[in-house]
Amino acid sequence: MPDPRPVLLVTRPEPQASRFAAEVEARCPGRFDIVLSPLMDIAPVVADVDVAGAAALVFTSESGVRVATARWGLAGRPAFCVGDRTAAAALDAGLAARSAAGDVDDLVTLVTRDGPRDGRILHLRGRHRAGQLVERLRAAGLAAEDVVIYAQVARPLTAAAEAALSGAGPVLAPLFSPRTADLFGEAVPGVARTRVHPVCLSAAVRAALPADLAARAETAARPDGAAMLELLAGWK
Repeated sequence: MPDPRPVLLVTRPEPQASRFAAEVEARCPGRFDIVLSPLMDIAPVVADVDVAGAAALVFTSESGVRVATARWGLAGRPAFCVGDRTAAAALDAGLAARSAAGDVDDLVTLVTRDGPRDGRILHLRGRHRAGQLVERLRAAGLAAEDVVIYAQVARPLTAAAEAALSGAGPVLAPLFSPRTADLFGEAVPGVARTRVHPVCLSAAVRAALPADLAARAETAARPDGAAMLELLAGWK
């Protein structure tokens, strides 16, 4: 390892940022100097939609689950979720949730195979999205609709993050969404870019980075938190 204590810059929104930092520390105690600097806040937006009349709900983030269940309740409603974390949040909120255990491609496969053939399927999501989920479900003959229920509001780097990026050692940056990768690419100053090592949840996240940072990035073997932890634990 080039530095005995590299910085781990966690840019996820809260509460995911603090949870992931705790998971990293439990997996790799004392190995990283962990700095939290969420690059976006989750802000609910008004969505005039009959959620109660939907045949099924689709979620591609934990944030979508939290915003939707805080507004509408939704206990007992069928829900298809992109991954295990999102499904766990939905189950905790009382939804009848199933996980695609992967990425948007896996979610399309699951909903196309097991989703309702009649009635609306609502994708409750953030303003920024990736993957063309609803378009692909419609192409498969399902009555799918996008409903924006929250905005991912950009935040600047914290003073602690700026200090870490201006230091001399390496900075690892786990990135979990294309939106975060895009914001991160804009935020990292030029002088720090050769010391930054992005660690990306998926190829879609990596593709959202500027070319110089994408060339330095590593991508998790699977699009889930466990694979991200494995990649960080094995970093040298």
